[in-house]
Amino acid sequence: MLRKIFLVPLVSLAMLGLFGCSFEDTSHLEPTNYDSVNTLDGVSLHLVEGSNYSVEPTNEDAPTPTSLSYYYNNTSEKELTYGQVFVIEEKINGKWFQVPTVIEDYGFEDIGYIIQPQSDVVLTTEWEWLYGRLEAGHYRLITEVLDVEEPGSYDIYPLAIEFDIK
Repeated sequence: MLRKIFLVPLVSLAMLGLFGCSFEDTSHLEPTNYDSVNTLDGVSLHLVEGSNYSVEPTNEDAPTPTSLSYYYNNTSEKELTYGQVFVIEEKINGKWFQVPTVIEDYGFEDIGYIIQPQSDVVLTTEWEWLYGRLEAGHYRLITEVLDVEEPGSYDIYPLAIEFDIK
């Protein structure tokens, strides 16, 4: 009986040590600003790597610690606008957190590019200047598209693409 009494706390401590170490401290990180992403019907982001896209992927298209090649896929009948602004977040303990920037004062060129209806646009985004080199982990790049109804009237839709850095 005495062995059972000592065995239960010992097993509990061992399990706490095993499972307790798997959670990373996120108290220094800002949580995501996005409640939902990818809500615009017929519009999505996809990795170029291993895709069925008409451009043959190369090793340079694989996610790297400093860049990502992806494409907007617009199967809708809407003409959409996108820009250069992006955010990178990391999934830690099942939740999304903003990756801290390596510089404080930064900005993006305020320019709009068009995604025609029923078309794709391929991009490579490089972020070393803003985030440095990403460590191994599960990330997502978030960008926004605008659905312009008329000049001055538009809806903003955040789109995200998840990727892994190994």
